[in-house]
Amino acid sequence: GGLDGLVAAIGETLADRVTAGLTQPDPPPASYAALIEALLRRLFDLLVQDALVRRIAAWELADPSPLTLPLAAARSAGLQQWVAAMRGNLAPPAGIDAPAVNALLIGGVQQFALAAAAA
Repeated sequence: GGLDGLVAAIGETLADRVTAGLTQPDPPPASYAALIEALLRRLFDLLVQDALVRRIAAWELADPSPLTLPLAAARSAGLQQWVAAMRGNLAPPAGIDAPAVNALLIGGVQQFALAAAAA
């Protein structure tokens, strides 16, 4: 599949690594806030421990391009898959733009993990 096929294959591997690297909370979260806290803690640990996931995230930030867009989408899909599997009937608080708040929190965690790895 050429370069596009290679990027797609890396994206699939990345999504699998993200989904597998985000362990299941024990006990299961009792609230939406606890779910997001569990996600953020596990995402930080994943980024610190998995050099490939961390390096791809850094590449996406350093060189946003048609090559990195599918990788970002694959990582995002892995995160969404984990949340969907863990969420059950937990709902975000009313009146909160949960996707926007979650995106900010995830971006912050990613920045801390990448900065820690660079230091």
